[in-house]
Amino acid sequence: MIKTGKFFIPIVVLIGAIVLFNLPADAGDTAVTNETGFTLGQLLLGWRIMTSGFIEPGNIIEDTNLGEIITKLKDYAGLMGSPESIQRRIERLGEKYQLAQTKFLWKYQSGYWGCNSDTNIKLSGPEIQSDLSEQKGQEFLYLQFNNPNDYALVNLSDKYLSPPLDTYSLEFWIRPMEVVTGLLLQTADWRLTLSANRLTVHSTVVEDISLDQQLIAEYWNHLAIISNGEVLFIYLDGALVAETDVNKPVPLGNELKFGGGFVGGIDEIRVKPRQVQPLEIHFDQPIDYSIGYPFVSWAGETLSGSELWRFYASLLVSGLRIKQESKLSSIDPQQLSRISEFLLGEVEGVPPPPASLSQAITRNLEAISAMASQKQLSSKERETISTTLTDLMGYLDLT
Repeated sequence: MIKTGKFFIPIVVLIGAIVLFNLPADAGDTAVTNETGFTLGQLLLGWRIMTSGFIEPGNIIEDTNLGEIITKLKDYAGLMGSPESIQRRIERLGEKYQLAQTKFLWKYQSGYWGCNSDTNIKLSGPEIQSDLSEQKGQEFLYLQFNNPNDYALVNLSDKYLSPPLDTYSLEFWIRPMEVVTGLLLQTADWRLTLSANRLTVHSTVVEDISLDQQLIAEYWNHLAIISNGEVLFIYLDGALVAETDVNKPVPLGNELKFGGGFVGGIDEIRVKPRQVQPLEIHFDQPIDYSIGYPFVSWAGETLSGSELWRFYASLLVSGLRIKQESKLSSIDPQQLSRISEFLLGEVEGVPPPPASLSQAITRNLEAISAMASQKQLSSKERETISTTLTDLMGYLDLT
C-alpha cells in the first residue's frame, strides 16, 4: 500500500470514481492549500473528461481552461514545497496538453492489458487487486506480486501484434513495495532487473543499461521502453532517461514474463508495434496514478488537522462543482453520501471538520448523507446540494 495512512486511497477514489462523470458509450498558507486542493480536483476530473474523447481540449466548465489549471497547479505545488518528482509530472502533463490541442492522443490500442480478467495474462502467484475492496469490478485493478517467486505471462500474439517485434513501444505502471532487488521482466533475449529500485536492461545486443534514477517505493512509476530497431529509448514518468544505439534490434518476443524477483504492483501494460513519440506515451493514464495518488499522498504526510481537512474539502468541492455543471454528468445519491461522511470526519483516519465550520453547512452535509437511500433526487434535494457547495466554497475562500 502507499505510505500515507488509511485516508489516502479513499480520497483519490472519491475524486477518481465517486465524482467521476457518467460518460456516454507554502504549506502553512491556508489560502494556498485550499486553492491547491481545488485546482488538483479540477485537473483530475477535467483530464479524464478530455481523454474520454467526448469533449475538446479547453474549457471543461465555463471559464475554466485545462491548460491554465495545469499551470496553476504547478505554481501551487511549488509554493507548497511538494517534491520535485511531483512537479516534473505536472510539467510533463502541461507539455502533453499542448500537443493534445491539435491531436487526439488516447485512441484504443489492441495491445493493451488492464490487469483484470484478460485471458492473455497467465498468473502464477500474482493476485488481481484494487486499493479498496469495493472498487473490485470497477477501476484501478492491478497485478500484485506478493513474493519474489510470483510471475505473470502476457501473450502478445493474441493481440494482433505478430511478434517478434523489432520496432515497438512497451509501457506499464510499476509500484515497488519498499526497496526491491530482483528480476522484473524478460522477453526474447533481454531482461529488466531492479537493484535497490534502480533499473538495468540486460541484453546480448548491447552493454547493460543502468538508470541513475530510482523508482519511488510505494508510488506508481511509469516506465516506457521504445525501440526503432536502431536505438533503444527508456522513459520514466514521461521523461527520457536513457538513449542507446544498438548493433541489431532488441526485440519483443511472443511473451512478456513479469516477475520472478519483483514484489509490488504492475498495471496498464501497453504494447504498440511502432515507435511512439515522447508525448504520446501514456504516462498520464490513469491520471490518478500519475498526479492524484502521489500528490494526495504527499499532502497526507505533510499536512494535518484542519489544514488537511481543507485540502480534502477543496479537492472534493472542485469535482462536485464540475459534475454539477456538466451536461455529461449525473449525481448518484450514494456517492454523495460517502462524500458527506468524509467531510463530516466520519471516515476512519480523516480529520474532523474545523470548529469554525458553520452549523448550517454541517446540517446540510448530514442531510446530503441521508440521501443515500434515494433512487432519484428531488428538486429540493438538488437545491440543498447546490447551496452546500456554494457555502463550502465561500467558507474555503474559493472563487
